[in-house]
Amino acid sequence: MEIEIWGHECHVAYDLASAMEMLGEIPVHAALLDYDLGGHTSLPIAMELCEKQLPFAFVTGRDVGEISRKLGIEPLVFTKPVDYAVVAKSLLGAGTSPSETHSD
Repeated sequence: MEIEIWGHECHVAYDLASAMEMLGEIPVHAALLDYDLGGHTSLPIAMELCEKQLPFAFVTGRDVGEISRKLGIEPLVFTKPVDYAVVAKSLLGAGTSPSETHSD
C-alpha cells in the first residue's frame, strides 16, 4: 500500500468494535472510514477522531449532506470507487510521498 511506502503504518478494522478498540490501543494520526459497517455506521469513530482533533475522511457511496447532518460538521468525503493514493495525499498532506520528499 502506498501509505506504507511513505513510512506510515496502516491498520485495518473490519467492524465498529474493532475500530473503537484500535483507537484506544494504538497511536492514530489519520483515518479512512467506510461509512456503512454492516448494520452500523462509523459515526462514533468519526466523533472520537473529532474530539482528538485527528484528520479523517469517509469513503462511501452515501450522500455527503446526510453524513454532514448526522456528524454536525462537513467532513472530507470520497465517493466510491476511489484512488486510495489520492485519498491518502489529501488526508496526510501534500509532499509526504518519497518522490516529493527527495531531490536529485
